[in-house]
Amino acid sequence: MGDKAVEEAKKTIKSEVKSFNKKTKKTVDEAKKLRKEKGNLDKKGAKLSADDKKKKFDVVKSLKDLEKRYLKEMITTNARLQRSLKNFEPPKKEQGGMAKWYSDFVKKESGLGIGKGLKIWGDYDFKKQQPTLILKGTFLNDKR
Repeated sequence: MGDKAVEEAKKTIKSEVKSFNKKTKKTVDEAKKLRKEKGNLDKKGAKLSADDKKKKFDVVKSLKDLEKRYLKEMITTNARLQRSLKNFEPPKKEQGGMAKWYSDFVKKESGLGIGKGLKIWGDYDFKKQQPTLILKGTFLNDKR
């Protein structure tokens, strides 16, 4: 197992992460818009009219639906990565953890900030041969 296998793994990972970003761009953009709208409604506080309360309810429901859609795509991408890299055996020098090239790539490509602390990250454990995509934060940003 040599440089060719590592290059093939890099290509697979980069392709999946870019595909994930492309597939979820519309969801992320829609979530940004709805979070802004929810923030504006939250500023009104107790002064919400009946229409505003219904609107806020609809926005929150839409955000929950977007989060489900996003997480479903994340799970699908993670499963594809696991299947693709199932037989990948990293060189000895990388078995201790995540390779620097992967860490740098994931931070640049999938560390997408979508507002109010919501961010997407990725990780690949070469020892366990397991990729992971992580959504940090929530679309609602509730403090429950």
